[in-house]
Amino acid sequence: MALNKNGDSAIFCECKFKNSTFDMKEYDDLICASQIFTKPEKRYYYLFSKGGYTKAVRERAEKDGAVLVSIDDLFDDI
Repeated sequence: MALNKNGDSAIFCECKFKNSTFDMKEYDDLICASQIFTKPEKRYYYLFSKGGYTKAVRERAEKDGAVLVSIDDLFDDI
């Protein structure tokens, strides 16, 4: 998690370096944990996964505006 200087915007991240897919329980855990921080008005979510994402996570992330990052995304330009 990172806050801007004013504390009104935050980036919340979750990283899973495993072969299985990132599932909805893990997604919901991140959202729940982010609710502890009440000041940020703007919230950005980034999920990093070696094993990909379940269909439910991809659909929810699209609806929520969360960014899904794969290992391939990290090394596309290298």
